[in-house]
Amino acid sequence: YNHVVMLVFNQTDPNLKEKSTRQGIAYALSDKTFGETEALTTINPNSWAYSPLVKTYPFNIQRTRELITSPVTLELATSPELLPVAEKIKSELDSDLIKINTKVVTSTPDQFQLLLTTYSIPTDPDQYRDWHSTQATNIGKGADEKIDKLLEDGRVTLDQKERKRIYIDFQKSFSEELPALVLYFPSTSDVSRKEANFEIFK
Repeated sequence: YNHVVMLVFNQTDPNLKEKSTRQGIAYALSDKTFGETEALTTINPNSWAYSPLVKTYPFNIQRTRELITSPVTLELATSPELLPVAEKIKSELDSDLIKINTKVVTSTPDQFQLLLTTYSIPTDPDQYRDWHSTQATNIGKGADEKIDKLLEDGRVTLDQKERKRIYIDFQKSFSEELPALVLYFPSTSDVSRKEANFEIFK
């Protein structure tokens, strides 16, 4: 639960500036886990700040057509290891309404429309550097006043109960504004090599 795969929307792109388009894309994906463990937010489910009570986007193509009223063509950038998932997303989204082109990148590009990436979840729920509008490290370049205020308050509040309330609101606002669609926790394997035992015969 230390990493999550998510689809990041570049909110400075004219095609993705409106929340309705981002939500429409989310509703168009029938399977958001791709055989892995479902993830709902960018906070570790074992964290004291985690809340599963967020907006979700079950497959609903009719809702997609209500939210996206004009055809849109988008480029989906991703790393080589996530390309198979990106191709599945492309096959699910491609329609008369949404057209997806995939692109392989080796690092986070300066310019992108959609980015399928693995996000490292911070130990503390403070994600100011990743989602606040003033930060150059803001992944999707979003600017939402409510998300900004919650991130600001969360990092300066000392009382844990109050911080928990703030981050529960953050997760709700994140899932509604959708700077990124959280998909799944990727499987990981720890590989180690045993030391060989050698007997020396004389």
